[in-house]
Amino acid sequence: MAEGRFGLLGWLGIRALARRFAVRQMDSKGREQLRCIDDFKQNLVNGTCLVRRRIRMDTLEDLLCVVRLTGRAHPDPQISLGKADFSKAYRRCPIDPLHHPYAGLAVWDPDSGAVYVASQRAVPFGAVRAVYA
Repeated sequence: MAEGRFGLLGWLGIRALARRFAVRQMDSKGREQLRCIDDFKQNLVNGTCLVRRRIRMDTLEDLLCVVRLTGRAHPDPQISLGKADFSKAYRRCPIDPLHHPYAGLAVWDPDSGAVYVASQRAVPFGAVRAVYA
């Protein structure tokens, strides 16, 4: 049986396999949801990524600066600001085909005891490089 699994991994071209697990979170409406996490730390893929800078999050001061600049450029008092968020934004960004062998994941089915293996084609939630792409 183990030979079959390794044969499958070779057939898919997978060189690194991440464990997938779920965490419970509250969504923006206060409902509980499950979020899938792919553990690229455990399989050492995250360790191959060099991070040279920290991510800078926008602040309230940044927003006020944009409001001031927009107000000067467009003095019309009817201007409104809005906010938007992309649903599952990570899943909308494709992985470079050269990186597919390092985007494998394994999911254990507790009911059957089977382990399912797949290769991802979109940016996984849990890979450091996904944040800095």
